[in-house]
Amino acid sequence: MAATLLISGKGQRSSPYVLVLLVAGTLLGTLSAEAKGWSSTGGGSGALCFDKPEKAALIEFSRTKNGILTDSQLSSAVSLESLDLHEAGTLEKEGITAFAGRQLQQSKAGLADETVLYAAAMNRLRLIIPEAASRIQQIYAAIVAQKWEARSSLNDILDRSDRARLAENCIFVQILARHSSPGDQMIPRTNADLPTGIIEVDLRLWNRLDVLNKAALLFHESLYILAASHAEHRDSLRVRAMTRKIFSLDLESLSRDKLAREQLNSELRLMLGLK
Repeated sequence: MAATLLISGKGQRSSPYVLVLLVAGTLLGTLSAEAKGWSSTGGGSGALCFDKPEKAALIEFSRTKNGILTDSQLSSAVSLESLDLHEAGTLEKEGITAFAGRQLQQSKAGLADETVLYAAAMNRLRLIIPEAASRIQQIYAAIVAQKWEARSSLNDILDRSDRARLAENCIFVQILARHSSPGDQMIPRTNADLPTGIIEVDLRLWNRLDVLNKAALLFHESLYILAASHAEHRDSLRVRAMTRKIFSLDLESLSRDKLAREQLNSELRLMLGLK
């Protein structure tokens, strides 16, 4: 069973983006006053990188002054990554690349590639902590029913340490953001509640992401919204680290290694505020 999500906006042609409801997760979680201690208001973010640090600095200065990243500036970038994968170390990158290669090679016809990767990551999460994956699936079903609106640019939504973790030749960019009207509940207060609101997307950035980074961005937000509703974290550093860890795992090895599963289960329970 699939859900079609329409992205619309002034000056944009509505375009269907197909996601599969077998995939458990959410698109993003924005923090409200009820979310304990979180400093970010939430959203999907990335690192836009250029060939030289000096070029990144000039473009960041221009964007700060003029309030927008132009199409020509964007086209001069050499890469765009989700913040999660941008922070990966050498061994993590090797594991993540291998993970993506295996899944895309095995993907079935008719499924969006990022959906295949996301589903594979969620299968790893189910193996480690099935009760959390079940809750995320409920939230995901509610999120895909929400409205996505296209925007030409989005304001940055930063955790306190985000900029410090960028490479020198990169700048921070906001890919997704979430907003609410009175009565909406962006972060569920109880397990009986589901998130509501409007999702905004900078299509210039979203369409530039490769399938691996789209999947990582979606997976990150799956963990983020659940952690924000329960835990005491101050930023999303641990969520990003866990995203990289899950994406770099080998499923067969994880299935055989009970100790590794138990260690990851403990880490996830602490991060998500579960007993």
